[in-house]
Amino acid sequence: MTPDQVLDHVLRAAAEIFGHEAARTDNFFALGGDSVDAVELANALERRLGTLIDVALIMRTPDLGGLADAIGVAATAA
Repeated sequence: MTPDQVLDHVLRAAAEIFGHEAARTDNFFALGGDSVDAVELANALERRLGTLIDVALIMRTPDLGGLADAIGVAATAA
């Protein structure tokens, strides 16, 4: 999966959770995200990407573009 595809999945999953479009530069917490939303996002991304997503990764990397990059790196390393 390309980095752009991972980013697209992250942005679409975030949009589903928050009910509006999300951008690469958006911060998960500034969008209103909390720990429950982080679990929902992790679960949505696991379904979309077919790989485990650690909720802690979302908490450590709240920038959606940075999160997509981190997921891409983690998937490549696995």
